Amino acid sequence: MKTKEQKNTEIARAEKLLDGSKTLLFMDFSAVPSEAVRGLRRDLKSAGSSLLVIKKRLLGVLLKRKGQFGGAVGAVFSSGTIDKPAGPLVKFFKELKQEGEKVLGGYEIEEKRFVDAKTVVFIGQLPPREAILGQLVGLLASPIRSLMYALNEIGNKRSSS
Repeated sequence: MKTKEQKNTEIARAEKLLDGSKTLLFMDFSAVPSEAVRGLRRDLKSAGSSLLVIKKRLLGVLLKRKGQFGGAVGAVFSSGTIDKPAGPLVKFFKELKQEGEKVLGGYEIEEKRFVDAKTVVFIGQLPPREAILGQLVGLLASPIRSLMYALNEIGNKRSSS
């Protein structure tokens, strides 16, 4: 059992993370192997986010909420939008085959809006922004490419006649 000083230190660390965050994601960490958690921490760090596994009571003190989540709760603190940490988080639980049941939701701090678990999972399953932009450019360029090909063929027919 942690002493009051250890709990205050943990809350202070969480407050520091909260101050630099725009988005929070919550997940259930009961029965998750510690090696898998270390891998998730690495993935989230590369996405510019931090993972803190904290008791629900301490998180409740931090967020001034009580009793929303059961068991050990992990909080991902992200200075970016919800799409940055959602991808690695959904991928992590998908590998553990616990995707839909472990992501508990999120909270967008600037907008003061709770995001339900289904939305977090949906956003986490989307391809990265760069891939979506590449698909959009390909979609827009395809008709132009087809028109240029048709005009080129018309030009070749005229020059050969």
